[in-house]
Amino acid sequence: MDYVEAFENLKPNEKYGRKTPHKAVLLLTIIEMCESDEIYSLDLVSTKGSNIHSQTFRLPESEMQKAEELEKSIDKLLDGIGNDNVSVCTLLKILNKKLGK
Repeated sequence: MDYVEAFENLKPNEKYGRKTPHKAVLLLTIIEMCESDEIYSLDLVSTKGSNIHSQTFRLPESEMQKAEELEKSIDKLLDGIGNDNVSVCTLLKILNKKLGK
């Protein structure tokens, strides 16, 4: 099913005998956000304990510069380690702690 067909099949709510366009407006807003923002989906599973995290994150366009600056700082720190496995595992441990909050 494509977007056109999905919109054609939308059943708008009727209140006081008038159709309300809220579903269509909401869907258009979400589509627009997805075009300009970055969406990340994360599934994190650890062999220690039963920590399983499945979550989706949205990075708004307005915060991308801040994220890029942070990424550069972290990347510089990780380059000094010289071991990609340690770097990746450390980042995963940090994510696991952040997601557990």
